[in-house]
Amino acid sequence: MIKLLLSSSIFFATILCSVSPGLSQVWEWLNPKPQGDGINQILFVNKLTGFFIPRSANIYKTTNGGESWERIPTDVIFANIYFVSENTGFGLGSHQFNDRKYGIYRTKDGGLTWQQVFQDSPYRGHDIQFIDSKIGWVIGNSNLWYTSDGGDTWTEQAQDQSIHDREYDLKLSFRDANRGWIGGWQSFAFKTLDGGQSWTRDSTLAAYTKFSLVDTTYGWASGLENSDYQLVRVMRTEDGGLSWLETPSAMTGIVYPFSPDTCIVLADDWMNRGIYKTTDGGTNWEMVSTKRYKSAFFINQQEIWSSLNHSIDGGRNWENKTVNIFAPGIDRLNTVDFVDAETGWVAGTNFPSNKDLFIAKTTDGGASWFKQISDLPFEILKLHFVDNEVGWGIGRGGLIKKTSDGGQTWITQESGVSFKLRDLIFLDRLIGWIVGDEGLVLKTMDGGLTWNKVSTGYTLHFDDVCFVDSSHGWIAGSPYIETPITFLRTTDGGQTWNNPITDNTSNIYRFSFINPAQGWASSQNRDFVSSLILATSDSGKTWEEQYPIPYNISGAVKFIDGKQGWVIGTYGWIFHTRDGGNTWINQRENTTSVVIVDFDIAESRAWAVGYKGMILKADLSKLSTSVNFENSIITQTDFHQDQIYPSYPNPLNGIATIRFDLSLGGEVTFELFDILGRRKKVLNMGWKEPGSHKIMLDTANLTSAIYVYRLTTSRSVLIGKLSVIK
Repeated sequence: MIKLLLSSSIFFATILCSVSPGLSQVWEWLNPKPQGDGINQILFVNKLTGFFIPRSANIYKTTNGGESWERIPTDVIFANIYFVSENTGFGLGSHQFNDRKYGIYRTKDGGLTWQQVFQDSPYRGHDIQFIDSKIGWVIGNSNLWYTSDGGDTWTEQAQDQSIHDREYDLKLSFRDANRGWIGGWQSFAFKTLDGGQSWTRDSTLAAYTKFSLVDTTYGWASGLENSDYQLVRVMRTEDGGLSWLETPSAMTGIVYPFSPDTCIVLADDWMNRGIYKTTDGGTNWEMVSTKRYKSAFFINQQEIWSSLNHSIDGGRNWENKTVNIFAPGIDRLNTVDFVDAETGWVAGTNFPSNKDLFIAKTTDGGASWFKQISDLPFEILKLHFVDNEVGWGIGRGGLIKKTSDGGQTWITQESGVSFKLRDLIFLDRLIGWIVGDEGLVLKTMDGGLTWNKVSTGYTLHFDDVCFVDSSHGWIAGSPYIETPITFLRTTDGGQTWNNPITDNTSNIYRFSFINPAQGWASSQNRDFVSSLILATSDSGKTWEEQYPIPYNISGAVKFIDGKQGWVIGTYGWIFHTRDGGNTWINQRENTTSVVIVDFDIAESRAWAVGYKGMILKADLSKLSTSVNFENSIITQTDFHQDQIYPSYPNPLNGIATIRFDLSLGGEVTFELFDILGRRKKVLNMGWKEPGSHKIMLDTANLTSAIYVYRLTTSRSVLIGKLSVIK
């Protein structure tokens, strides 16, 4: 059984990862269903076929009107999508491992596969609209693109006109091939009468985001705030958009018109909050619902979707189609612990009352759960079971709970403190340790009947504890300003503790040891801006820097043997190594942007839990046929086969030769980083055809050190390492 604890501030850089869609079925959502990410957009092609895009690299599709959804893993995090037919659609998004590059993507098979049809751009795409299967536009924060052949080719329009706003989202509103508008919150509105070749600014439409004509004459405009942060009213046109007039009542919000006189508005401001409808051209508005939604998709006047909230009576009543095992308002699951592939426990809290503080159990691998105890006096932050009967839970307020019957009953044990307890470990049913705030270390030799304080000499918020036997253990945590030490070791079962580090490495936050000598750790650099993955073979006295992470992370590290290990990051980042940390592969699985709080492994199964009641499950046995770490090469077996090879020679002093293979043509960028994550070289290599290529890297101006190189294509991010010796 493996246990890890994460902090909510973890974030992992792409410098460690490689795109791996071949692993896309390793992780699955157990809770909530169909998923728990926030949703960027939902749309329907017809009453039965629809799509939604979450804030992660996935697309979900339904063919039965939203009763069930199929997850389609992608390498792209889409901002929005637009379908011109049931099979053909377009999307704006960025590659999940290169969020500074945006592109236009197209599907011809109903969203199952997507191909990039326009080269990567550093400018974020805001909106996309087609008026038929051939003619469409894309607006970004520094460009406007037009296609007349269904997306095969794109040309830039209005290059000499200031129709873009880098700060605010822009929306396209084309009525036909000639007439269209561009609008944006706190921005200026522009109008074209020649299909986007030229634009005229209309100051009367400033702060209006969307313009919708219901026929050649009548239309509506959404009103939010202008540049002075003043609310502006919904407007209406009776002359095809030549002029616009405010509606008689002070209604603001996003408009969804159905006729010259009928319109529904989603209002979310201090004057009007809820869903409103007019049938007399805006003179009078009826409040339909108090629900405060920022966007919606109307199949018709009666059937509406906002995210996964569904209404069939025009917005008066809503049903949330997201199914959560625990409760719709659950805040988070704090901890997970499994003793085998079927039996495990979680602890969590519901929001906003925080009164339902519970422990729940599963006996079917996480498919279903039942609460064993509720209304705890304090949150349980960590669970640990030594077998399927005996376990402990610890948390805020110095709370210690123990069960000896698999969780049917829980008794309180005295900790002697009233502050937060953060982590615990037991070697068997009797011997265990707890760590917490204010430098607390507790030890028991009798299964928790008595807990004795052990002095370390340091005042830290200890977050992590690990013992490999009754003598050898380590603790780490967050230091106060007056003490930079974060990592301590004991060789006498916790009676005495010392700082073992002898090589100037500090700020170790999370760690994992597999025996008294061998371990791995994540370390915050002294600047508290970047981080490192470290390895030790002498019990923590000296550490080898394995990989730099150019972000300040507090990630958990866990190895089950000398080769297989995991590093977990907050927003769904899960990295796996099978060669002791020399290479890493991303297991994020395009699964989530939700904060992961805890992680556990048992019998080739893994579970991750976090905010919104999130539970993910992985079948780690699938990794054996999906990953090849031979010669430090990370490959993708099911989709593209982009590869990068070790530099030659290595170590070196002079010219390094680095060979790479591309399965498809594309733009290529090469970057070199030092061990602190600082970029030392960048080569924009332009378009490269499919096949083998090589880079001749001159290291003459580099100092002796270990460096990491990163090759970025439109499909993958490939990593290697070289050593320069002068």
